[in-house]
Amino acid sequence: MPGAPPAARRQPARTPSICSSSPPRIAVLAGGFNSTILREARRKIRELQVAGKTVKVLTIGRKGRDSLRRDYSKLIVDSLIEVGRKRLAL
Repeated sequence: MPGAPPAARRQPARTPSICSSSPPRIAVLAGGFNSTILREARRKIRELQVAGKTVKVLTIGRKGRDSLRRDYSKLIVDSLIEVGRKRLAL
């Protein structure tokens, strides 16, 4: 976008990032959903690594973090596990 502020200009990503999310606890019966997301995340990570890219992974949810940590622990830069969880108010 000519004339756009620097923050609004699109620039190619230097380091691809993968964000993997698992559903909240209310959707515990969504095992197929979790499996599909994690399978696709693993496929994309392998694809980018074969292409010689440095990959960073952000996980959202405990199941996604635990599953990806087994194979890609060195690639995980952060894990958000308390998103959407109600806090105990005293």
